[in-house]
Amino acid sequence: MTRSAGRLLGLLSVFVLVALILAPGSATALNVPGSPLQVTPKLTEEATVQLSHGVHDNVRQARTSDGITVSTSGVTDADGETDLTAFASTMTLDGGWSIVSDYRWQNITQNSEFEGDINSFSLIAIKYATPSLGFFGGLIGESYDGDTDYNDGSVSAEGLGLTLGVDYMAAENFYIVASVGRLGMDYETVHSNGLVRGDYSSDVTYAKITGDTSFADPRTLTSLQFGLTWVHQENDAYTESNGRAVGSSSVTSTYLTASSRTEFATGLPVDPFFESQFAYQLSDDDDLPVALFRVNDERVSGRAAFGVSKAVGAGSVEAAIGFNVTEQGYTGMDAVLRGVITF
Repeated sequence: MTRSAGRLLGLLSVFVLVALILAPGSATALNVPGSPLQVTPKLTEEATVQLSHGVHDNVRQARTSDGITVSTSGVTDADGETDLTAFASTMTLDGGWSIVSDYRWQNITQNSEFEGDINSFSLIAIKYATPSLGFFGGLIGESYDGDTDYNDGSVSAEGLGLTLGVDYMAAENFYIVASVGRLGMDYETVHSNGLVRGDYSSDVTYAKITGDTSFADPRTLTSLQFGLTWVHQENDAYTESNGRAVGSSSVTSTYLTASSRTEFATGLPVDPFFESQFAYQLSDDDDLPVALFRVNDERVSGRAAFGVSKAVGAGSVEAAIGFNVTEQGYTGMDAVLRGVITF
């Protein structure tokens, strides 16, 4: 082989190697700046944490005393006055059924990288087998839809699943609620000004445990709740419309959560309440490539909300408007609707 032929062969080898590396079918979108997986795992985590919080709030609201739910105004005495102290101190579970449903909408902006709506809902039935032990289960769902400015694209997702759990009175006026849930999610992603599209599916599993208690005076009832939430995602591999392969991935996170709620007995047709939430991400593990940076790596989030509730027969309805923040500042507002039926 002549020297010139050797050089030509060497250049050809380098060219082939570079071509293989740059070929659309051989690259992995996880390593390409602009991958939707820079933002979708965090969005799914946030939606699922809020979803699980709603489930546990539903259980707390559905506890009954003589057919009166926690979300009503309390106990009315012989003079027609509402006394929340008596309500809190005498609350027992009557062994009946409750059906609770909630819907939450949130408009969110994350460092201008995602702007859109997150939705979640649950519909659960609760049965108390004994005065201190209840079981619940039902349908859960979540979705989100918004623009991702960092890659000139958009992302949407929706999914349905089931949840199961228990409500246990561990001591007087102290309850432990534990639940697990699983959703099947479908994602649609677009980036590069609409030139590249991709669809994939994911299984999302959560487990949550909380402890809650309440204390009251004649005109207020305050509930405190704290716990842990674990969220795990298994994302399927898929191929984008330009032929680029996207490998499968998994993401697991754990959150420390706390919340409070204060209800006020006013004697008006509806009673106001104030509630707050706090979440801190304790861990965030994934098998995503190091080259893939996460657009939103915020760990702390909070919420403050104002609402009204009204007793309706053997149940109640309520609505609230909330405001959400992270360590970066205000991220958007939300609205929550909830209904309770006890029989």
